[in-house]
Amino acid sequence: MPVERELKFRLKSGAASRLGELLPGSPEFRRRTVESVYYDTPDRRLRAARAALRLSRQSARLRLGLPAIDLC
Repeated sequence: MPVERELKFRLKSGAASRLGELLPGSPEFRRRTVESVYYDTPDRRLRAARAALRLSRQSARLRLGLPAIDLC
């Protein structure tokens, strides 16, 4: 089964427009809008397991994911 790892970074104002300079050889960056909704069970079992059910939409594409924190 494929493993997805997602890294998130906070950037100072203006840094996003300079990513091409900061990451040589990287493809051109473009802005995109992604809407995500997170779900859990009524008794919050997913949260207790450090996971969440995520439904994301980008344009017409829907994606269902189960991100979890790997504690290993």
